[in-house]
Amino acid sequence: MLSLLNNKFFVIFLAPFILGAITIIGFPPYNLTFINFFSFSILLLLIFVVKKRTQSRYRKKRSNRYFFYLGCAFGFGFFLCGNYWISISLTHDEMFKGLIPFALILIPLFLSLFFGLAILLVGAFAEKNMYFFSFFL
Repeated sequence: MLSLLNNKFFVIFLAPFILGAITIIGFPPYNLTFINFFSFSILLLLIFVVKKRTQSRYRKKRSNRYFFYLGCAFGFGFFLCGNYWISISLTHDEMFKGLIPFALILIPLFLSLFFGLAILLVGAFAEKNMYFFSFFL
């Protein structure tokens, strides 16, 4: 597990995407709310991992764009799995079937920008040495 936290692609893109997709299970029609406690806690852990490694491993110069990428990956997974009903509603009329790829990709991509901006702001205020999470890092 610790070797995965050293992998830049996993921490910034893959894990937040999977967490965003899993978060959907906490909302109707599944209503497994306890999943959200774990998924958002792991997202916070990933923010601390990026904060800790931004200066030392990923880049020599401090950069906040990794927080934005992490938030966008989480938001894209969240909205891609959560807004499936939009593309299903476009199948009822032949005239709208050409819009399905746009509804499936562009809408979640646009909405993920809001998660990216929110985590960019959170990442700026995150502490680099968080004692509770230092056990995992």
